[in-house]
Amino acid sequence: MIFEARPLTDIDDTEILSLVSNHVRERQHIEYKVTVNLKEDESKFEALCDIASLANGGGGYLVIGIRDDGAGRAQKFDPGLVGDIERIRQVLRSLC
Repeated sequence: MIFEARPLTDIDDTEILSLVSNHVRERQHIEYKVTVNLKEDESKFEALCDIASLANGGGGYLVIGIRDDGAGRAQKFDPGLVGDIERIRQVLRSLC
């Protein structure tokens, strides 16, 4: 499993950036999202589906702030596009 199933608090920016520099593909234990638009139900629903998929697959990471290349390979990390990550976390947690 990517990041050896460590808690998020043990994963640093260098490791996130290595996903991009190595063009790591989304897979069973990792999904990428540029952001979650909290004003759009479809965006929230898609994030919830990703969370459910990760949970049903034994756990994993939803990495917000990474844009993929359309084929699931990490292309760019842009934390400036994420938005209010704490609010995203709160909303998604309340919906789960």
